[in-house]
Amino acid sequence: MSVYTSPQELSDGLSLLNSISLISNPYPLVLQTFYDRRAKLVSPELPRFAIILGVVHTILLFVATITFLLKVFQSRRVERKIWFWRRHYSSLSTTPYFVPNGFFIIELLQMCGCMCYLMFVVGFYWLVKHPESIPVYIEAGTMFWHTVALVPGAIAFWLGGWSAFYVVYLAPKANARDSTPEKISIHHPVVLNTICISVPVLITTYFCSVGIALFVKLKQTIDTIGLVTSTLKQLSVDWKPNDPMSAKNNARFFNVLTSLTVEGNHLMKLVQAEGTGWAVVSIFIIAFYIGNAIASGRLVKRSMLIATGSKKLVDHESEFQEESKETINSQGKTHLDSHLESQAASRGSAHFSSQATKRGSTYQNPASMRKLQRTYYYLYISCVLLTLFMGLNFAYSITHVTKLRSIIFDIKWQERLIDLITSTTVLLSFSLFLQSLMLMIWG
Repeated sequence: MSVYTSPQELSDGLSLLNSISLISNPYPLVLQTFYDRRAKLVSPELPRFAIILGVVHTILLFVATITFLLKVFQSRRVERKIWFWRRHYSSLSTTPYFVPNGFFIIELLQMCGCMCYLMFVVGFYWLVKHPESIPVYIEAGTMFWHTVALVPGAIAFWLGGWSAFYVVYLAPKANARDSTPEKISIHHPVVLNTICISVPVLITTYFCSVGIALFVKLKQTIDTIGLVTSTLKQLSVDWKPNDPMSAKNNARFFNVLTSLTVEGNHLMKLVQAEGTGWAVVSIFIIAFYIGNAIASGRLVKRSMLIATGSKKLVDHESEFQEESKETINSQGKTHLDSHLESQAASRGSAHFSSQATKRGSTYQNPASMRKLQRTYYYLYISCVLLTLFMGLNFAYSITHVTKLRSIIFDIKWQERLIDLITSTTVLLSFSLFLQSLMLMIWG
């Protein structure tokens, strides 16, 4: 007997139970079978999985907290304003562009994600080790925390990459005089700000909604399971041979089983909705980050070639003159802006040097070159790690959707999924920590 029994199996079971209950008491055996079946659905590896996740995310929470505090103290020491959003102003519009500051946001989101995972781990470990003593709300809450635990990490990747994406692809040009004020283009502040904010809002809203729905539905399922066991216990006590009420009692019992089956199917659909959502988010962020890394890498690589003298700056005079006309004022300062300013300064210095020598002069700055090289390699390392993590998350999500019944009823599939989840979450947290650490070192 299972939570996901088909209607035909229920009908056949009711007929069999009606026949047996007239001459013997089958309810203790049915109850014991129900308990045994539930016990067999739990993999012995689940406690190990909970312990590993708990230890890893406790360490990462501690490290993220220390890193964030170090950044705060460092900012105060150098009299840098602590902010989470900066505002760009263009000469074409009075509306500012809001760009997130990944320097501080990454740690906060990582801490939030670690706390969500720890809430899930506490409830999950309690459930698998002492299922008889765990409160219903904590047991149902594990589904909510599991659903939203990856949300902060996904948002951190989006906000961490948005600033570079904004500058490379979508930064407004002050010299673009052909744009008509009446026509709203993708460069308009409202459009860019909406794109920047809407993705985290949509991700948070969707998965919080699914998590709440899972919490409610799982609580209903747990209550129905409790009703099934209490009904079986009562029928065991009240059983009598050739009882004329036996058929009616059995019908009432199977009505409860039917409700349990319906709620179980709804629960499966919600879990599949969660997996489908994460599959879509994974593909979207992979595409976004690869495009962002390629574009940013080209920008940094070109500047690195100029800094090392591999390219003649006289070929870029007109480009520098064009870029120098841009008048985007800002409040606050990001690390990406520092890189772009150093690149512009390098091009400017070389430009004036080329005017002095009249041809083919190059500009060499070893410190600037090393910083550009580190930036160039860091972008691609981050892209590889994120692509690997989101690829694992995509594989986990697809497995969750397509093999859900096998995961529920087959312990081997549970163990495979445990290894996949562990690898995914550890790699996510490591990727965020690496980005945070590199930003702090280069700050």
